[in-house]
Amino acid sequence: MEDAGGELLETMRGLMADETFVAALGASEEITSQIAAWAEAMDGQPLYTRVYSYPEFEAALSYMNEGEALPLSDAARSYFAPQALQTLCAHVSAQRGAAYLAAANPLRGEKWYALPEGFADCVLVYDFGDVAFTVGLRVDTVAGQEAVHAEGCVCAPEIREALALITAPLEETQAAEGQLSPPENASLENSAHP
Repeated sequence: MEDAGGELLETMRGLMADETFVAALGASEEITSQIAAWAEAMDGQPLYTRVYSYPEFEAALSYMNEGEALPLSDAARSYFAPQALQTLCAHVSAQRGAAYLAAANPLRGEKWYALPEGFADCVLVYDFGDVAFTVGLRVDTVAGQEAVHAEGCVCAPEIREALALITAPLEETQAAEGQLSPPENASLENSAHP
């Protein structure tokens, strides 16, 4: 299967470097500067990529509420569960302040892919030091067919710690001479452009 995470990352890099995209956000100078700093940080190979199991909604909710489990109705759980990773990313970004969260909020993307054999829901975190690009990959249904739904977002690098606390890391690959080795335990290929 084509590297879905890498494709979303390249799309986001292109948008962040596009002055017309940033101008269309109508953002303040502080937010525009933050996006420019991220675009510069992300202009190259990530320091490393980590692959995690996809977080359970209850675990993500408990983490965001400092260990407290919130009782939710079935309707609320049904609504929030598919957004567990995106909500977790927003939570860690908010810890860095409102401007950081506001800058990260529009930097999201999604794509659908054919479901490969043996695929398991997972999360890819491309680490660029002061910023991360997180991609959730999970099986979902579109037009009556099962497929992989990939959702990516720019977020605070603390997403690594959050995911490590609530889910099992599957694989970590170190960047070496501009190349990343493919994660053996993931269903995605990782090429020279992650």
